[in-house]
Order: sequence, then structure tokens, then C-alpha cells
Amino acid sequence: MRGKNRFGLLAGIAVLLVLVFASAALAKPDWVTVRYTGCKLSTEKNTKVTDGNHRKLVLYFDVINNSKSGDIITAIYDRKIGYKGVFTIHKMEQGLVQNGVIQSQGWRPATWNVSYSGTYTKPIKGEWYPGQVYKYDISVSLNKLIKPFGGNWKKTNEAASRGFNFKPNSLSFDFGVRSHK
Repeated sequence: MRGKNRFGLLAGIAVLLVLVFASAALAKPDWVTVRYTGCKLSTEKNTKVTDGNHRKLVLYFDVINNSKSGDIITAIYDRKIGYKGVFTIHKMEQGLVQNGVIQSQGWRPATWNVSYSGTYTKPIKGEWYPGQVYKYDISVSLNKLIKPFGGNWKKTNEAASRGFNFKPNSLSFDFGVRSHK
């Protein structure tokens, strides 16, 4: 009986060691660098300005192959992206409604704290040699990030097109790569 228990213990330890080394092999290697390069708002096709998904916040990243030993990236997979930050619309019209007409009180900024996390499993295939950059972007519709100002998506979308700012407080972008020499 004791021999069976020892065999099970040794097999369990072996499986754990294999998993530890396999997870390290699947993680982003040190020679791959990710750099956040900016953001913009884009308009979703076939939507109206009154829809919550009419505008999307698009974040841009550079994935850089910095291999000194000639490794070639052939696939990027299992991307886990997360960010937190402050989304500001610069010119949001403030006003009071009197007799069904908005009495404008001028332009003021509107600010939201936003956070997002997502996992993407479809691999991106290609060949990126040492020194080459892959341009990656992630887009998320505004209705997943913010609530409409005053409950009005039309007003929020129109104001966002006049000017916005996204200041990331934290960004995380993790993925696995397949490579060869």
C-alpha cells in the first residue's frame, strides 16, 4: 500500500513540475516588449448616434520583437487585456430644461472612471523578425465603459466627437507567443 502512495505522490509532483515549466513557456518572453501608443474614438457602422455602441474607444499597442538570438514570432495567442483610467469628454453641454427647451449653461467637462478586462483566444498568425513591430489595437464600445451623460446617448456621443481624453492609470497586456529561430 505504501508503494502505491509514494508512486502517486511522485506522479503528482512530476505533473506539477511539468505544469510550472509549461506555463512559463507559454507566457510572454522577456524579449517581447509591449508599448501603449495612444487611443482614439471610432464610429461603429450601421448604428445611430442614439445607440450606446455608436462610439468605440480604440487603444493602440506596439508588440516589439527584441530578440537578440534571432527568435521569430509566429503567433500571438491568449491575450489578456485590462485597463483602468479616466475618460473625459471636454465639451459636454450643461443646461436646464424649461418648457421642453434646454437653456444652455455653457460647456463643462464630464469625467468617468473606467475599467475593462477581456480575454481573446483567437491566435494572430504571422512572422515578426527581430526588430519588427506588430501594431495591435483593442476596441471597446462606450456603453461597456461609461453611462450616458444625463441618460442621453445622443448627447454623449455628439459631445465625445467634439473632444475627449483617456488617461490610463493602469494597463495590463499579457499574452503567449509561439516562436522559432
